[in-house]
Amino acid sequence: MKTKIPLYVLIGLIFLVISGGTYVSVRGRMTKPEKPPIAANPIPSPVETADWEDQSEFKFSYPKNLKLNPHDEDTENYANLELSKSNHPGSIVLWTKDTRASDIKEWLIKEKIANVIETELDGYPAVKVLSQGESKKLTVSAIRSGYLYQIEANLTDEKYWQPVFDSVLASYKFLDTEKTQIVPKDSGGGQTEIIYEAEEVIE
Repeated sequence: MKTKIPLYVLIGLIFLVISGGTYVSVRGRMTKPEKPPIAANPIPSPVETADWEDQSEFKFSYPKNLKLNPHDEDTENYANLELSKSNHPGSIVLWTKDTRASDIKEWLIKEKIANVIETELDGYPAVKVLSQGESKKLTVSAIRSGYLYQIEANLTDEKYWQPVFDSVLASYKFLDTEKTQIVPKDSGGGQTEIIYEAEEVIE
Protein backbone atom coordinates (compact mmCIF):
# COMPACT_ATOMS: atom_id res chain seq x y z
CA MET A 1 0.00 0.00 0.00
CA LYS A 2 1.54 3.30 -1.15
CA THR A 3 1.78 6.11 1.32
CA LYS A 4 0.51 9.36 -0.05
CA ILE A 5 2.44 12.53 0.83
CA PRO A 6 0.09 15.29 1.74
CA LEU A 7 -0.07 18.13 -0.75
CA TYR A 8 0.92 20.76 1.78
CA VAL A 9 4.16 18.84 2.55
CA LEU A 10 5.11 18.81 -1.15
CA ILE A 11 4.44 22.52 -1.44
CA GLY A 12 6.62 23.15 1.64
CA LEU A 13 9.52 21.12 0.21
CA ILE A 14 9.34 22.94 -3.12
CA PHE A 15 9.36 26.29 -1.29
CA LEU A 16 12.43 25.31 0.73
CA VAL A 17 14.35 24.25 -2.40
CA ILE A 18 13.53 27.49 -4.21
CA SER A 19 14.38 29.63 -1.16
CA GLY A 20 17.72 27.87 -0.65
CA GLY A 21 18.76 28.35 -4.28
CA THR A 22 17.84 32.02 -4.20
CA TYR A 23 19.87 32.57 -0.98
CA VAL A 24 22.96 30.91 -2.43
CA SER A 25 22.67 32.94 -5.66
CA VAL A 26 22.25 36.29 -3.86
CA ARG A 27 25.08 35.56 -1.38
CA GLY A 28 27.40 34.70 -4.25
CA ARG A 29 26.67 38.03 -5.93
CA MET A 30 27.19 39.99 -2.69
CA THR A 31 30.58 38.45 -1.89
CA LYS A 32 33.31 40.99 -2.73
CA PRO A 33 36.12 39.73 -4.90
CA GLU A 34 39.43 39.42 -3.13
CA LYS A 35 41.83 42.28 -3.76
CA PRO A 36 45.15 41.31 -5.29
CA PRO A 37 48.06 41.71 -2.87
CA ILE A 38 49.74 45.12 -3.08
CA ALA A 39 53.35 44.81 -4.10
CA ALA A 40 55.70 46.59 -1.71
CA ASN A 41 57.69 49.43 -3.24
CA PRO A 42 61.36 48.47 -3.36
CA ILE A 43 63.54 50.60 -1.08
CA PRO A 44 66.21 52.30 -3.22
CA SER A 45 69.71 51.40 -2.15
CA PRO A 46 71.91 54.34 -1.14
CA VAL A 47 74.24 55.63 -3.86
CA GLU A 48 77.87 54.76 -3.20
CA THR A 49 80.03 57.87 -2.95
CA ALA A 50 83.68 58.72 -3.44
CA ASP A 51 85.69 61.47 -1.73
CA TRP A 52 87.95 64.03 -3.38
CA GLU A 53 90.44 66.20 -1.51
CA ASP A 54 91.79 68.96 -3.72
CA GLN A 55 95.17 70.66 -3.56
CA SER A 56 93.41 74.03 -3.59
CA GLU A 57 92.15 73.51 -0.05
CA PHE A 58 88.71 71.89 -0.27
CA LYS A 59 87.13 68.45 -0.25
CA PHE A 60 83.75 66.99 -1.19
CA SER A 61 81.89 63.75 -1.85
CA TYR A 62 80.19 62.74 -5.09
CA PRO A 63 78.33 59.71 -6.52
CA LYS A 64 80.91 57.09 -7.45
CA ASN A 65 79.14 56.28 -10.72
CA LEU A 66 80.03 59.71 -12.11
CA LYS A 67 83.14 60.44 -14.16
CA LEU A 68 85.50 62.97 -12.56
CA ASN A 69 87.81 64.89 -14.90
CA PRO A 70 90.38 67.11 -13.10
CA HIS A 71 91.28 68.89 -16.37
CA ASP A 72 95.01 68.87 -15.76
CA GLU A 73 95.45 70.72 -19.05
CA ASP A 74 93.91 73.84 -17.45
CA THR A 75 96.92 75.80 -16.17
CA GLU A 76 95.00 79.02 -15.57
CA ASN A 77 92.74 77.90 -12.72
CA TYR A 78 93.77 76.19 -9.51
CA ALA A 79 90.91 73.69 -9.73
CA ASN A 80 88.65 72.70 -12.62
CA LEU A 81 86.93 69.47 -11.61
CA GLU A 82 84.13 68.26 -13.88
CA LEU A 83 81.59 65.60 -12.88
CA SER A 84 79.66 64.07 -15.77
CA LYS A 85 77.61 61.03 -16.82
CA SER A 86 77.31 59.94 -20.43
CA ASN A 87 73.56 59.23 -20.41
CA HIS A 88 72.58 62.42 -18.53
CA PRO A 89 73.31 65.72 -20.32
CA GLY A 90 74.79 68.31 -17.98
CA SER A 91 77.59 68.43 -15.43
CA ILE A 92 78.88 69.74 -12.12
CA VAL A 93 82.09 71.81 -12.21
CA LEU A 94 84.06 72.85 -9.14
CA TRP A 95 86.39 75.84 -9.61
CA THR A 96 89.14 77.58 -7.68
CA LYS A 97 90.21 80.84 -9.32
CA ASP A 98 92.21 83.96 -8.68
CA THR A 99 90.32 87.09 -7.68
CA ARG A 100 91.25 90.61 -6.68
CA ALA A 101 88.03 91.04 -4.72
CA SER A 102 88.46 91.05 -0.96
CA ASP A 103 85.03 89.52 -0.30
CA ILE A 104 82.00 88.21 -2.12
CA LYS A 105 80.17 91.55 -2.10
CA GLU A 106 83.07 93.28 -3.83
CA TRP A 107 83.24 90.43 -6.33
CA LEU A 108 79.55 90.88 -7.19
CA ILE A 109 80.14 94.57 -7.87
CA LYS A 110 83.17 93.86 -10.06
CA GLU A 111 81.30 91.19 -12.02
CA LYS A 112 78.14 93.35 -12.20
CA ILE A 113 75.94 90.56 -10.88
CA ALA A 114 72.70 91.77 -9.29
CA ASN A 115 70.14 88.98 -8.90
CA VAL A 116 71.56 86.63 -6.28
CA ILE A 117 70.47 84.59 -3.29
CA GLU A 118 72.66 84.93 -0.21
CA THR A 119 73.84 81.62 1.21
CA GLU A 120 76.93 80.01 2.76
CA LEU A 121 79.65 77.66 1.59
CA ASP A 122 81.00 75.76 4.60
CA GLY A 123 80.30 78.75 6.83
CA TYR A 124 81.73 81.38 4.46
CA PRO A 125 79.44 84.06 2.97
CA ALA A 126 78.40 82.95 -0.50
CA VAL A 127 75.91 83.76 -3.24
CA LYS A 128 73.76 81.54 -5.42
CA VAL A 129 73.17 82.69 -9.01
CA LEU A 130 70.65 81.13 -11.39
CA SER A 131 71.15 81.90 -15.08
CA GLN A 132 69.04 80.89 -18.06
CA GLY A 133 70.53 80.37 -21.49
CA GLU A 134 70.62 77.40 -23.80
CA SER A 135 70.55 75.42 -20.58
CA LYS A 136 69.82 76.28 -16.96
CA LYS A 137 72.90 76.98 -14.84
CA LEU A 138 73.16 77.27 -11.05
CA THR A 139 76.35 78.55 -9.39
CA VAL A 140 77.38 78.99 -5.76
CA SER A 141 80.38 81.30 -5.24
CA ALA A 142 82.44 82.18 -2.16
CA ILE A 143 85.75 83.91 -1.47
CA ARG A 144 88.25 82.50 1.01
CA SER A 145 91.84 83.62 1.61
CA GLY A 146 91.90 85.62 -1.61
CA TYR A 147 90.60 82.84 -3.87
CA LEU A 148 87.24 82.39 -5.58
CA TYR A 149 85.61 79.01 -4.99
CA GLN A 150 82.63 77.99 -7.13
CA ILE A 151 80.31 75.02 -7.58
CA GLU A 152 78.60 75.24 -10.95
CA ALA A 153 75.74 73.01 -12.12
CA ASN A 154 74.82 72.77 -15.79
CA LEU A 155 71.24 71.56 -15.42
CA THR A 156 70.48 70.28 -18.92
CA ASP A 157 68.98 67.18 -17.30
CA GLU A 158 67.74 69.05 -14.24
CA LYS A 159 65.89 66.12 -12.67
CA TYR A 160 69.16 64.17 -12.47
CA TRP A 161 71.72 66.91 -11.75
CA GLN A 162 69.86 69.01 -9.17
CA PRO A 163 70.06 66.29 -6.45
CA VAL A 164 73.74 65.71 -7.33
CA PHE A 165 74.44 69.43 -6.98
CA ASP A 166 72.66 69.52 -3.61
CA SER A 167 74.66 66.55 -2.29
CA VAL A 168 78.00 67.96 -3.48
CA LEU A 169 77.16 71.33 -1.94
CA ALA A 170 76.21 69.73 1.38
CA SER A 171 79.46 67.74 1.55
CA TYR A 172 81.77 70.59 0.47
CA LYS A 173 84.30 71.52 3.15
CA PHE A 174 87.35 73.77 3.25
CA LEU A 175 90.50 72.20 4.64
CA ASP A 176 91.74 73.60 7.95
CA THR A 177 95.41 74.25 7.29
CA GLU A 178 97.97 76.96 7.86
CA LYS A 179 97.82 80.12 5.78
CA THR A 180 98.64 78.97 2.27
CA GLN A 181 99.56 80.33 -1.11
CA ILE A 182 98.26 78.20 -3.96
CA VAL A 183 100.53 77.95 -6.99
CA PRO A 184 98.92 77.38 -10.43
CA LYS A 185 99.33 74.05 -12.17
CA ASP A 186 102.32 73.95 -14.50
CA SER A 187 102.05 73.50 -18.26
CA GLY A 188 102.89 69.82 -17.93
CA GLY A 189 99.56 69.12 -16.26
CA GLY A 190 101.01 68.26 -12.88
CA GLN A 191 99.19 68.60 -9.61
CA THR A 192 98.77 71.92 -7.86
CA GLU A 193 101.56 72.77 -5.45
CA ILE A 194 100.86 74.42 -2.13
CA ILE A 195 103.42 76.66 -0.40
CA TYR A 196 103.03 77.06 3.33
CA GLU A 197 103.95 80.51 4.59
CA ALA A 198 105.51 80.33 8.02
CA GLU A 199 105.10 83.40 10.19
CA GLU A 200 108.31 85.07 11.32
CA VAL A 201 108.91 84.82 15.03
CA ILE A 202 110.73 87.77 16.63
CA GLU A 203 112.43 86.99 19.90
